[in-house]
Amino acid sequence: MNMNYDEKLKILIIGDSTVGKTSILTRFCKNEFSWNYLATIGIDFFSKDIELTNPNKLIRVKIWDTAGQERFKSLSKSFFRNADGIIIVFDVSKKDSFENLQFWIDSVHNNLGKTNNNNNNNEIEENVKVIIIGNKIDLIREVNKEEGIKYSKESGFKYYETSALTGENVENSFLEFINDILDGNKKKENKKKGIKLNDNKNLINKNNEENWCFC
Repeated sequence: MNMNYDEKLKILIIGDSTVGKTSILTRFCKNEFSWNYLATIGIDFFSKDIELTNPNKLIRVKIWDTAGQERFKSLSKSFFRNADGIIIVFDVSKKDSFENLQFWIDSVHNNLGKTNNNNNNNEIEENVKVIIIGNKIDLIREVNKEEGIKYSKESGFKYYETSALTGENVENSFLEFINDILDGNKKKENKKKGIKLNDNKNLINKNNEENWCFC
C-alpha cells in the first residue's frame, strides 16, 4: 500500500560496535528486543511512521544504522548526505565507548562541517540536528549520568539515556528528537517568509497510537 507522506526524514545512528544501536532502533520501531542480534554489517535502515495532530500530517522517518566496527569507522560523505538528524550512541557500561564519542563527533564535523553559532555544535553547517544517547542504563555503569550530561553540554548537544532492554526512555528520546528536527525545519522554512512559528508538540506515534507531549 502506497502512503502519501507530507514529509520524510533521514536520521543516522552512529557509534562504537556493541553499544546497542540496532537494539535501540528495534525497540523504537517494533517495540521488541532480542538477545540474538548479529553485528550490523555495512548499512541498514529502519522505518517508522509518525503523525502530527496539529496540523494533521503523516511523517515517514528512516533511521540509517551502520556498524561501529573499526573497519567501518571511515564513513563517506554520501552516508551523511541529506541527513536531517544524527544520533551518536555510547554504552554507559563501557567507558571506552564514551571516550570514543569525540571520534564520532569529529566524523560528523568532517563530513558536514561546523557552524560559527557561538561554538554550539548542536547545529552543524548544514543545520543537521545531533544528539547523544547513553544506552544500557540497566547495566552496571562505568559512566555516570552527570558525566554524560557534562560532556554533551560542553559539546553543544542534547543528552538522553536509554535502555533498549527495558524500553526505558527510548521512545520519548526519539520522538522528542524528531519533534526538534521538524520544528527546526519549519522555522528555517518560515524564516524565509518572515513568519514566526510556535513549537509543535503534537506528535502521535502511528504504530501504537499514543499521544506524546514534550512539555
